[in-house]
Amino acid sequence: MKYEKLNKVVRTELSNLNLKINEKNICILSEQDYDQIFWTLLKAENNPSKSVKKVKFTAQLNSYVDSNRSSYSADFLIKNPAKLIRPSPPIREDNINEIQEVVSFDTFFIQSLEMQELSDEALFGRLLYCAVRHGGLLNQSHLNSFLSLLYNKQLQSAKGLIWFELRGSANEPYNWTPDNLTVLLIKHWYNTQACFEIIRSPEHYLRRFLLLNPAQTRTNIKLSWLFRVINSLLYLSLTPFSLPLLTGKEINLTLKLQPLLRLISEKTPPLSIDHAQPEESSKTHAIPSITQESTNSKSFLNSKALLTSVKQQLREYKKRKHNDAESHKNPNKSMSLANAIKNEPMLKENNILPVTKLLVEWTHSRLTRQSRWSGKLKPSTLLSYLGSVAIPLQVHIGYRDPLNMSIDELEDIYLLIIDAGKNTAVKARRAKILRDFHILLELDYQVKPCYIFQSFIVAGNKDQANLVDANILMPWEYDNAIDFLQQSAEITGLFDLKRKAVSVSLILGFRCGLRRSELLFLKLSDLEWSISNENTIPNLATLIIWPSQARELKSISAKRRLPIGHLLNEQEKNIFADYCTERLKLGLEDSEFLFYFGDKSPLFSRDAQGVHANHLFMPLTTLLQRVTGDNTFRFHHLRHSFATWLFWYWTADIHKFSHPIPALQKHPTFKHLTDAKNHIFNRNEDQPARNTLHTISSFIGHSGPSITLCHYIHSAHWIIWSDLQQQLPDLTDKAKATLSGFTTRTLYREINKKEHSSTYFDGFNRFIQNKLAEHVSNIYPESIVCTDSWLTLSPNTIAPLTQITPTAIDELLIYDALLQHVNNDVNRTTCIKNYNIDEMLFDKAIANVHYFFSQQQSPHKYGKVKLRFKNSSRRGYIGSQKVKKVAVDKLVKIPKQENIQLVIGEILNRYNVLPVDDQKK
Repeated sequence: MKYEKLNKVVRTELSNLNLKINEKNICILSEQDYDQIFWTLLKAENNPSKSVKKVKFTAQLNSYVDSNRSSYSADFLIKNPAKLIRPSPPIREDNINEIQEVVSFDTFFIQSLEMQELSDEALFGRLLYCAVRHGGLLNQSHLNSFLSLLYNKQLQSAKGLIWFELRGSANEPYNWTPDNLTVLLIKHWYNTQACFEIIRSPEHYLRRFLLLNPAQTRTNIKLSWLFRVINSLLYLSLTPFSLPLLTGKEINLTLKLQPLLRLISEKTPPLSIDHAQPEESSKTHAIPSITQESTNSKSFLNSKALLTSVKQQLREYKKRKHNDAESHKNPNKSMSLANAIKNEPMLKENNILPVTKLLVEWTHSRLTRQSRWSGKLKPSTLLSYLGSVAIPLQVHIGYRDPLNMSIDELEDIYLLIIDAGKNTAVKARRAKILRDFHILLELDYQVKPCYIFQSFIVAGNKDQANLVDANILMPWEYDNAIDFLQQSAEITGLFDLKRKAVSVSLILGFRCGLRRSELLFLKLSDLEWSISNENTIPNLATLIIWPSQARELKSISAKRRLPIGHLLNEQEKNIFADYCTERLKLGLEDSEFLFYFGDKSPLFSRDAQGVHANHLFMPLTTLLQRVTGDNTFRFHHLRHSFATWLFWYWTADIHKFSHPIPALQKHPTFKHLTDAKNHIFNRNEDQPARNTLHTISSFIGHSGPSITLCHYIHSAHWIIWSDLQQQLPDLTDKAKATLSGFTTRTLYREINKKEHSSTYFDGFNRFIQNKLAEHVSNIYPESIVCTDSWLTLSPNTIAPLTQITPTAIDELLIYDALLQHVNNDVNRTTCIKNYNIDEMLFDKAIANVHYFFSQQQSPHKYGKVKLRFKNSSRRGYIGSQKVKKVAVDKLVKIPKQENIQLVIGEILNRYNVLPVDDQKK
């Protein structure tokens, strides 16, 4: 924004400061100047005079500073105070009477448990009221889903546990475990009203029951009113984080079916394993060094100039179309616009961010072709789209190439951009735009699909199977993996240094929740303790996650310091210290990275030597898939595991490990976390801590707990179940006998059974759950999920790790360099330096490319050449226009999917072992 375009009020305040003006006629503010003018403008903004219209003065000031950022020093930071909106209090003086009405409903509910004369509709309304009041179903979508599943007897059961797979408003799955009283009422309902047909809404049946209350004065009871008042009442007793989850204001994803069954059964589904010989090769890969020319601020400035140029072309086309009523009827004009964007001169420059080039390519693509979700986009639409997501994508991805990033990293960035939207409509719009952009990466570059957008786009296609990826590693599975990696090379299939490196990677993923790139590019200097003088890790040791030349972090929040000395137990500290000792023996001359196997650096890469991601993550992923029996398990699920288990164990003072799933009792793997919490929160064991959620969010590298709670913590509903159980009323023996249908003698025997340590799931409640599961299985056999064929794994039953080692990575690097040189006209010397490849091999590859292109032409009898096409006509189509085919002068881009890269690597490996004569054939 230029100075002349600023509002008069802003210009007046700037002139009053007598600021320094540089040679470009730009006002340069100090941080003190900025703070002074910000508060003055904010006051004027909130209290505008009659002569001044309401204008966002502070937004103009920030825009002016941001547009002239190149004139400021790198240490100038805008630190705007955030405007905190105080949430409305759940309980106010004017709704105390409403809460008393719900209290009277509770009294009537307890009395009705011994009544025999209730109608069918009132009985069903009583069941729904119990599910809402004591089961926490304060979400309209969840209650409707429960009604449907209950009527169709589609509950699920395994090992005596009953749950319902409900659906939310965005079609997200929610595994709801009903409270003990609701389970008792469900059993009573199935026993007495098997022929009752449910044809009305939940509100109708609730009203039929609640209006029977003799103390009721309200004639019209609405479901929304009941939800609101019960929410206010629960605020007095439940943990505050759980209320937005119960009402649906915040989404919390529960575990998928397979990990839930692993948690319940403590077993592993069988997984086919291909046995192979232990790996012998220890070849590593040099990380392409990032030259200074490509990492300075010019990249951002040139990328910004490129996008500005593209936007200007779209804007000018929009103006011409507005002035010329006939322009929209001529498709050649939009085609010429697309060609102008495609041939933008700045695209050939080397210091353009990769994501910016992809955004320009996406703009050209959507002008000329349709997508899965819509037809071609108008220039005005693309102009708006770029304005919404271009800058956030550039900021969060930075210098990295999206095509080389894992799908987990891309999902994290997409979520960060979407969740930054100020309301639901903005989030849905950003999700649609990013989905459209990601489709280009899928179609043209074979990047893996991304399914996170559907939870934000309610009106879009809802893929139920792929909507979420809520999966975690169980503690006994983690123990098996760690124990397996401590065995010999003959058993694990990994040479000694690599085996220790994979162990450390597993520990840091499970205990610290590191991302792939954060783990891979850890440096020895990031370990903030004396690794040369310590044979273990001290309790006060910390691990710093900081951006470096080889790795840009997702956001400012990703910069963090982790108390690794408290997050790891003693065995894990010894494993980590042992690897550090072995790593130091290799020295720091060739590499400063933590993960390094000792290969000498190739050309131009003295400061960028490290382990290729496949050598570290492929054996670890293979191991994780075997211990879980899940061939979709990935390293990223360790982040989910870290957040889920840490939240569960750090809230033990609330739930006291009371849950119907026996595996959720205190596990030895997490025994040390109690001391860790006391130290980190500086508290005694019996003192509560109210910032647990925010602390875990900061550990995982998020700016706030919203994303963490929605996508990573899958233990919240376990805590909510325990919270609600503590609020259940005590039932008389008569009420239990009436509802269960058993004699008091049988109930007395079951009540006194204490086979499990759960306070809220004694013998009677487990007895009722088993009887309900048995009753429903006779009518609906699919409700019982059988895990009898699953296995109990041990470290001795895990086969040696096998993998396709990407030893042909050098050829792939050369091809990537050729793409830059041939397709983007990048200088030959720059390509050799950036990709750390041999000069002679690269020259040979360039010669082969020229030979390949020359084969498209054949001599003509008059001394000319003509294009030669096989099995194809000489003409093709661009859009709806028929055009002559031209010679191919660009190389095809290799898909970046990891499995495809491995197949290509295997083909190259087999080619390289052929005799020279066979290679020429």
